[in-house]
Amino acid sequence: MIATELGQGSFARLPQSLQRRRGDGLSVLWPSEVEGVVVAGMGGRTIAAMLEDGGEVARSLRWLVLQPQQHLPDLEEWLHGAGYRLAAARDVDQGGRSYRVLLVEPPR
Repeated sequence: MIATELGQGSFARLPQSLQRRRGDGLSVLWPSEVEGVVVAGMGGRTIAAMLEDGGEVARSLRWLVLQPQQHLPDLEEWLHGAGYRLAAARDVDQGGRSYRVLLVEPPR
């Protein structure tokens, strides 16, 4: 497992016991280095942009768990247009809010 964070404060809070990398999106990963990613805590448009910019790394993934905090329809539309396959979806309640969690597979 590789934990990534862009901001210095968030990065500093990652446990030292993890393999950590500071950077934006998928830019700190190598193609085929990991088989999947979990992306949570950001908006659907931001997640779509991260995947679009992820290039070869995004295409090398086998699975993605995506949990957008807002703009879910925008993310779903982008995923469909980019050829990602929705494998499962589930609603999750946390802290009085409800989120949709998506398991998707990249285009092959």
